[in-house]
Amino acid sequence: SRIVRPIYTVVFDEWHTQVDIAPNGKDAKKLKEKLQRYLPPDVANYDDWNELFYDPARLAESLVLDNPSPDAVDVKLFSLPPGEHYAALHNINWRRSLSSTKTKTHREVHSLLGVYASIHRVVLLHVALFLACIFFASAHHEQKFAVHSMGGQSRAVRFATIGLLVPIHGFSWVYARWEVTGAALSINSCSNQEILRTVRSLVCALAWLIPALTYRWVRKLEHEEGPLGGDLRIALLLHYAVSAIGIGIGLFIPVYRSDMLWPFTPTPLQVSIGRYLFWILVLGVKTWLSYHGLIKQIYQVIVTMKLSRIMREASLSVTEFVLNPSWTRDVLEESTLWAVTLFLFLADTQFWFTIGCTVLGVFVHIAQRSCEVCSFLTEDAVAAIPARFRRKVLSYVNIRDDGKDSMPMPFIEVWDRIIEWLRYEGKITNRELGD
Repeated sequence: SRIVRPIYTVVFDEWHTQVDIAPNGKDAKKLKEKLQRYLPPDVANYDDWNELFYDPARLAESLVLDNPSPDAVDVKLFSLPPGEHYAALHNINWRRSLSSTKTKTHREVHSLLGVYASIHRVVLLHVALFLACIFFASAHHEQKFAVHSMGGQSRAVRFATIGLLVPIHGFSWVYARWEVTGAALSINSCSNQEILRTVRSLVCALAWLIPALTYRWVRKLEHEEGPLGGDLRIALLLHYAVSAIGIGIGLFIPVYRSDMLWPFTPTPLQVSIGRYLFWILVLGVKTWLSYHGLIKQIYQVIVTMKLSRIMREASLSVTEFVLNPSWTRDVLEESTLWAVTLFLFLADTQFWFTIGCTVLGVFVHIAQRSCEVCSFLTEDAVAAIPARFRRKVLSYVNIRDDGKDSMPMPFIEVWDRIIEWLRYEGKITNRELGD
């Protein structure tokens, strides 16, 4: 009554106000008014409490006693000698120990920010591949344009624009993490450790700006030296390097250490290599077909329609075109075309993933059967079910003297039940059931 019941009281008070009697005579818990439609983002729930009790380190930090020390410092249960832990259980302040500020690691946000925080590297990879395809498609339609264009004079400078994805992705990821991070992982004190953590987070956030600064340097040198300057090549190499590092961090470091409730599951090196090769092959085929069958054709449509392409406009004259109805119409039409193309580019990844898994599954199936391709293609697998079932499942059944597999009674009973369920679910007809 002094340990378990207080825990249930805290859990009940987090969501409910009272217990009424329902018309059928059973208990009817009444939710708080603000919880009638859905749980607010910062309300603790069973998942949060399960995570707390699953993590010994956080649990040891969260359990505080009801009687503070004379110097007003919280006394934690696990700061006592081990022999006194059990005796002090009834003195734990469960309301403070199980509050959302100590248990809520991730907020229950009702927006797409939570989804983006989880799949940010999927979005980064697809957008980077999509922009690369657009720039490759534009290379087939080279033309004379203004010296100080929005996209740049040379192909290398225009391709460097992809590096601007790094700060966009970085700051959007930081904001999404800030939006979904719960109070238990937020900075909530002025201790030296928390101050150091704040400074480290700020430095990491500002580091996402490095590709933007190098891109600004590239455009400045292009304006001063032209598209063939020696310093411009050095600046481009530096910009490509920091952009590749930024994209690599976004792709291969999916979470911060503070976001990890548990460490990653160890994976053998050969399995990791196989996974990367699989995804490189799937995304390579998808991107190549999307480029030739979709993106290149859309770019040709835009050229045929003679729409104003903003990346080829002179940077000094863009302000003159902004209020021009014809130019605004072209930009809206081009943006709509590319938005729909990006959606299609993103949507068909699942299709190619399914095809890749199907092909991979066939090879794995053949390899697991000692590469016996002929028997796999020609044998009657259904007729072999009884023999294989006896060998794999009913291994205790004896074999006939003639060396042939028997038809054990346990298999007949199990097989009849399987057939009955197949008929019950409509998978087979009555004629097939009789056969």
